[in-house]
Amino acid sequence: MSRTIITSNFIEKDIELAKFFDISNELTDMINRKTCKTDLSKVFLKLLFTAEDYFLNLEILLNKHSYPKLAKQKNFHQVFFNNVKAIQKEYTEGNENCCVKINTFLKDWLNEYNSFYKKDCITFIKNKELVT
Repeated sequence: MSRTIITSNFIEKDIELAKFFDISNELTDMINRKTCKTDLSKVFLKLLFTAEDYFLNLEILLNKHSYPKLAKQKNFHQVFFNNVKAIQKEYTEGNENCCVKINTFLKDWLNEYNSFYKKDCITFIKNKELVT
């Protein structure tokens, strides 16, 4: 049996994480096209929806396998939401630098998340799914 089949839930989650990179690329395009003022509100909705869906499904998967650092993972997710919502609030108050700010935040978050996620969370999921 191949590793991809054994770790199907893990592969699914990793594909979902790629949506965050797509959103970052979309933000970069908006910055280059100078369409942030008109298009950013849609990106905030897409980002929050993507995050909510991804985080909830990942937390369910981690809970299913009794992930010992689930509280830390949930906190990391909540910090993400808090930061996005704070930047979104700045945008609604007229801050014109929010497109760059949210893109910088997202890129930094993805780097940090991938470091933690790949080193700990994915290893845990792979080991659990290989055993079950």
